[in-house]
This record gives sequence, C-alpha cells and structure tokens, in this order.
Amino acid sequence: MYDLRCWLPGILTLERVLPLKQNEAIEEFNEERRIQEIINEEKQIQTKLGSDIIKSGYGFVSFPSLDYTIYGYANYFMAYALYPEVIERHFSLQADLAMLNNVAVAKAFHAGDMVPLYRLDHDMADSRGTLVNISSLDKLWFSHFERSIAPL
Repeated sequence: MYDLRCWLPGILTLERVLPLKQNEAIEEFNEERRIQEIINEEKQIQTKLGSDIIKSGYGFVSFPSLDYTIYGYANYFMAYALYPEVIERHFSLQADLAMLNNVAVAKAFHAGDMVPLYRLDHDMADSRGTLVNISSLDKLWFSHFERSIAPL
C-alpha cells in the first residue's frame, strides 16, 4: 500500500506540526489568566444584556473537535479514514489542552458567580446522519471528549 501522506494536504501538518503547537499551548497555559478572561468577558456581555436576561455560557468550554473547517471536508475526512492513529493523537492533544481550559472554566463559574448553564455543541452530523461512523467516534474520539469535560 502506498503512503499518501505527502499527497494529502493537511495530514503532515496534523501529524508533525500541530502536535508541536498543541504541546506548546499546553506548556504555556496560564490558568489564572484564563479564569479572568472568562469572568471579564461573561460579565461584560451580561452588563450589555442587563439584569432581565440571564446570559448562559457559550464558546469557552473546550473539547476535541473534528477539524474539517481548517483542512476542508475532503482532506480532513480522507485523513480520518486513512490515518485514524493521527486523528486519535490529535483528539488526545486537544483533550489535554481542553482539560486545562475546563478546569479554569469550572473555577471561573464559581469565582465569577456565573449561572451554571452552558451550551456545548459541535457540528458532527448533517441531515443524512453523522459525518463519520459512530463506531469510529467511540474508538477515536469519545474517551478524549469524556476526559476533556470531566472538570466541569
């Protein structure tokens, strides 16, 4: 079988470049700064909405995602099908960083006296069903998703 890594745009980035950037982000993560960012942004939005509307959280909890928006549908899902070990490693590193972020989120909810309500979603399906086979999500993604949201 031929190795298509050199012909598939994005796979070399997913395999070699992105892990370095993810590890760097993990090493540089500043929990206190992140807590303050979340509290400040949420309070600013709540102030604009006023006291008659309760703002729930959205956009600051992290978890592993299908990065098709970065690489394009065709490229990403070809990589997903051909190199599941690369995709799984990417999910794992995303979860490592997400755990750090989500510990900060949990602390921000408490410290900022925020309403414990959060909208958590990711487009993993269309009108025809899931974008990838459910069993592959069970194998490659779910354990990392579960790990990433555990602090919440």
